[in-house]
Amino acid sequence: MREDILITVVLVTYNAAETIETAILSVLNQTYKNIECLVIDGASTDNTVDIIKKYNIRYISEPDKGIYDAMNKGWKQGRGEWVLYLGADDELVSNGIEALVNVSSNAEIVYGDTILKFLSGNTKRRGIQDLSVIKYYLCSSHQSFMMKKSVIDSLGGFNLKYKIYGDFDLIQRAYINGYRFRQTKEVISIFFLGGISTNNIMAERERYILLKDNKLAKHPLLVCSYFALKKILLKIKHLYS
Repeated sequence: MREDILITVVLVTYNAAETIETAILSVLNQTYKNIECLVIDGASTDNTVDIIKKYNIRYISEPDKGIYDAMNKGWKQGRGEWVLYLGADDELVSNGIEALVNVSSNAEIVYGDTILKFLSGNTKRRGIQDLSVIKYYLCSSHQSFMMKKSVIDSLGGFNLKYKIYGDFDLIQRAYINGYRFRQTKEVISIFFLGGISTNNIMAERERYILLKDNKLAKHPLLVCSYFALKKILLKIKHLYS
């Protein structure tokens, strides 16, 4: 296994004392060792920063303009050739980075499967779908995507007009601009489904704006109506299962 490539894993946090340590340890305990763990904290008022200080990792704690402002700080401050983003309540599986590095030759964006963790405690594996679905939605969760820093830079980073789908926008723009994607069927991360992106009305309104702006998908209103209904039915299913 080659370990000459430095990977920056950016952890974005705000008042995440209950979960941040698990997220940090999931990065530090990777089978792939050439990793920089960089925490971007939005000036937490709980003891999040005290927990971060227990570990020999870099961190920034200051007010920000939201999650995608924090993510932009991450890639700009990161020293790695590649960048992966985690939320404070997400985790990497132990060989997640190794699996991505193994398929990174001749690619600029690599990605794999995700375990979805619901509020009920139930989990579901989200397998990779055909890359062409990126016209409408991400073919995997952003926690399982790793991008070259140079690609993020060339695209101008995350667009702060988006509050929910800034990750989808960035990856879709990479696709539109012809950057090379490669996938692994290995599980990369565990994604907790409890954040802002699970607000159905807000999310689908923003998806509609994004699809119109990027002009890749036909009939964006129909697409967003479909996904809004699908999310509602999925929530009901897992609430009562």
